[in-house]
Amino acid sequence: MGKRFLVFCVLYLVMHPAVLAQEGGGGSLISHVVYEKAYLHVDRETFAPREDIWFKVYLVSGISNQLISGYKNVYIHLVNDSGRVVRERLLLVHNGVADGDIRIPYGIGDGQYTLQAFTRYQQNFGEESYYHKKIWISQSMRQQGQTGPGELEEIDVSFYPEGGNLVMNASNSIAFKAVNEKGRGIPVSGNIINDQGDTLTMFSTSFLGMGKFALMPEPGRAYVAVLDAYPDFSYAFGDIQENGVSLQFRDGPAAVKFGIARNFNANSREVFRLEASHKGILLFSTMMELDSFYGEIEISKEKFPLGISKITLKHTGGRILAERLVFIRVDEPPAVRIETSQEAYNSRSKVELGFSYPDSETDSIPGGLSVAVINSDYLLHDGYDSDIRSYLLLDSELKGPVESTAAYFRDTPGLSVAQKLDLLMMVQGWRSYYWPEIIAMEPDSLQGWEDVGIDIRGYVKRLFRDNRVGDARVVLGPLAGGLSYLGTTTEEDGSFGFNRLFLRDSSMLLLQAETRSGGKMVEIIVEDLFIPDQSADQVTIDAVTPDPLVPSSYYSGNFS
Repeated sequence: MGKRFLVFCVLYLVMHPAVLAQEGGGGSLISHVVYEKAYLHVDRETFAPREDIWFKVYLVSGISNQLISGYKNVYIHLVNDSGRVVRERLLLVHNGVADGDIRIPYGIGDGQYTLQAFTRYQQNFGEESYYHKKIWISQSMRQQGQTGPGELEEIDVSFYPEGGNLVMNASNSIAFKAVNEKGRGIPVSGNIINDQGDTLTMFSTSFLGMGKFALMPEPGRAYVAVLDAYPDFSYAFGDIQENGVSLQFRDGPAAVKFGIARNFNANSREVFRLEASHKGILLFSTMMELDSFYGEIEISKEKFPLGISKITLKHTGGRILAERLVFIRVDEPPAVRIETSQEAYNSRSKVELGFSYPDSETDSIPGGLSVAVINSDYLLHDGYDSDIRSYLLLDSELKGPVESTAAYFRDTPGLSVAQKLDLLMMVQGWRSYYWPEIIAMEPDSLQGWEDVGIDIRGYVKRLFRDNRVGDARVVLGPLAGGLSYLGTTTEEDGSFGFNRLFLRDSSMLLLQAETRSGGKMVEIIVEDLFIPDQSADQVTIDAVTPDPLVPSSYYSGNFS
């Protein structure tokens, strides 16, 4: 019986109206720093030596997530687990897209590797801003971790009060996450117990090691969290604020609600300022007045763009009292609907794709398409591990590795997309995200935006002497497309340059020079040829990229 295959598409629209609903609000200013993101569409995470890693590159604006127009260089590195670059490619992106491959060399060691993609301009923001994807390269795949239950292992559990504060005599929502030694979320359950031994509430994980519960601390009491099946674990809740405030969030179909909770004994009048920002852009600022222990305000989702926004509660004097991230998502029909001729395919079966545009007044929309075909056993129980939407809206916005990001955009029994995303914002969003650091940069200090093609620069000097030769003739070639050559003349100081060279593939080029009178006793010194670092920061890679995870059913059917 033939194996079943599924077809996955990445469709990227050049002008998708839902990507960014607005780039400002109430007279707000857009961040003065230009930012960009690279994404690689790769078909899988497991490869063998001598295979080709095929990919398509998408280069987009970090503000609008729209494809960047014009030409630009993108550097692709294959990095081993020691941080050494073992293979590299330079691709010329046109209007935000390019495609290519990396041939895995024979004799490469089995183990985990990382695909890294970046522009020269992104180097201004550090390796955290690069695209990273971990893969396994192995002849037998025996070294790869598999999904499924295992033996009891050491864990770490962290607790995150909503808004950052745990407030006495107030209803607090507390999120938590349990991870194993590899940083993967694992299921746990437990209880909250006070210092008198009373069990106040039970809790359990609901998605990828995350969950949440409610707690109202009382004066003079202490509280600990204990876990079932882990008798040595105990977490004591500290810094319970008597006069603090808790910032709360509730999602709705067309609007969201923000609540302020404080000690229920509080009855003094207080005025707060609630601000919302998106990627450094102020969306709105409004005053909230509170004369009891709880108050809330409703805001239309039309004031928010798609994605992560930061909500800040301030004292009228400007002091930050509470803060959290929220993910705003509006349920809209897809701009493009893709249909296949059947749900699953056998080897060598013909795949027919149909496209329709429900909301378009025309029969076409500018965009791009890349297709990956994978074995159906390769899918995890909750779907594909990552895709372009989850990378642009989650991975590239949050600090730290995010596990199975594509699964956040799929409803599962008992847990909606909105609930999953809110758990992530309360847990992963605690670390904040990149934009406060980006908008603090000065544009004049950022280099490499105009990195297009290959620049060759140098100077001509007399042979065996340091005297530079001006007005010398320099010829470069042969170039692709009919053995063509380029020529130039040196400046008075002997310098020359060939800028924005475009080569279709690896090429051997020859530089020749002669004096104005035809003398050959000269020497060419090449300088300023940009070569990216041949090493990567493995600590940074591990800090921002989850390990690859592939179902055991895929191994048993393909590598046993």
